[in-house]
Amino acid sequence: MTSIHTLITVLGSLGLFLLGMVVMTDGLRQLAGDAIRRQLRYYTRSPLTGAVTGAFSTAVLQSSSAITVAVVGFVGAGLMSFSHALGVIFGANIGTTITGWLVLLFGFKIKLGAAALPLVFIGVLMRLLASGKLRAIGFVLAGFGLLFVGIASLQDSMAGLRTLLNFEPLPTGHIGQVLIIVGLGMLFTLVTQSSSAGVAATLTALYANMIDFEQGAALVIGMDVGTTITAAIATTGASVSAKRTGFSHVIYNLMTGLLAVLLITPFILVWEAVSLVPIEQHSEIALISFHSFFNLLGVMVILPFTHQFAALMRRLFPEDGDNIKTRLDENLLGDSQAALDTLQYCVHHTFFGLLSSLRTALSGHSATVPSRGNDIDDMSAFADRISITHQHPHHHARLVHLIHCLDHLRRVDDRLEEIPEFNEQHHGASIASQRELVITTLTTVHNNQAPGDWAASNRNLAELAAHLQATESEVRADTLHAVAQEALEIPVATVRLDYSRWLRRCINNLHRAMTHMDSSVQSVGDTREA
Repeated sequence: MTSIHTLITVLGSLGLFLLGMVVMTDGLRQLAGDAIRRQLRYYTRSPLTGAVTGAFSTAVLQSSSAITVAVVGFVGAGLMSFSHALGVIFGANIGTTITGWLVLLFGFKIKLGAAALPLVFIGVLMRLLASGKLRAIGFVLAGFGLLFVGIASLQDSMAGLRTLLNFEPLPTGHIGQVLIIVGLGMLFTLVTQSSSAGVAATLTALYANMIDFEQGAALVIGMDVGTTITAAIATTGASVSAKRTGFSHVIYNLMTGLLAVLLITPFILVWEAVSLVPIEQHSEIALISFHSFFNLLGVMVILPFTHQFAALMRRLFPEDGDNIKTRLDENLLGDSQAALDTLQYCVHHTFFGLLSSLRTALSGHSATVPSRGNDIDDMSAFADRISITHQHPHHHARLVHLIHCLDHLRRVDDRLEEIPEFNEQHHGASIASQRELVITTLTTVHNNQAPGDWAASNRNLAELAAHLQATESEVRADTLHAVAQEALEIPVATVRLDYSRWLRRCINNLHRAMTHMDSSVQSVGDTREA
């Protein structure tokens, strides 16, 4: 009965630790999430800068999954190249090791457990009574406190677990035995869904002399690999960008894990040669140092080959065309910013696709144009599922602009399905002049497709819409006058007026769609920084 009670206490302590991680991460994301995302886009100019930014961002947010989702959104939205995104993913592995250092410093050296309880109380009060950033800081403090309440409880209960869990039958003298312990570390992470909790539990077991350094090192390696398997499973049915990102993480961590297994013995020899004492005397510090060392070394080894690694992943997961439906990955809905980035890209792509179709149809190169109604339906359904919290009012404004844009694009698509045939004999010189001006303007706008650089293009469309509005009145007056003078038959006059009205409505909808696209971009800053 005592053993069962001890096991329950250990599991409860781990639960407190995990709860603290969730609460603290949520607070950090509210406090710095948007700023971190901006820095990710701004500073990721190469795989190296991506690795540095990924490490820093993960250390601040204490969540590699949040960084990974953001990067998937950036790649899917065309705001970041896949090679650069790989740098961020590699660097995130380094950032995750910061949690181990925090646990070691405050949980084992300073022993913050008892002092953490007031932090929990203060944090909860701030969460309940404060607002804005102070409210988010309250969550961070409460989560930080819960972490170390859980660690303190785990330390107290772990010693009693020695009779239930005995690692002595699992020596590490043979590579096969090491891999068994690595597998146990992977299993632990799959169950808890947190490598940080695994590292904390491993440190505590090491502190209680339940395991030795080599066993702890093998467990930590397995936990690093295990956390990526969860991410890979989550990519089932996801977009190509998400699959590439998720499995890049898996393959990279498997490579790093294999390297780390081979480094356990050399690390012990170097450590003992430098410190002149057995590694077991400083096993907790040595374990976290080893964790950071093999992750840092893995990044240093892979970075020079990032482009080759990216090419391999592209071959393993080739693009299925530029399919809007596959880009609208449901996994992105958990991060409103990533979902909006991807929706923005799809709207931008559809806008210029419709613009190109209209230009082609007016030029007489094609009598029919493909409908994009299904794509617009998919984007509208995706937009409807994006959940905006009260902490991000600018996200709501951006979503509203994108929905308005989709409405105008749908109108353009509907009009393209009923494009009237141009007949110069029936339409006359005035309509021909309108048509040529529309083709010229659409060509100018089409040649400037860079997101966030639409001021000149929007002015061109606005001027064209105003011109068509004015000339339509002139065309109507001239046409009716010709009918009155019996110089023009009524059916021909009707066709002429319909064509002029159709042109003006198409351009008016395109202009309004681009206005909303531009407003959507401006609500989060100029995406040229991406």
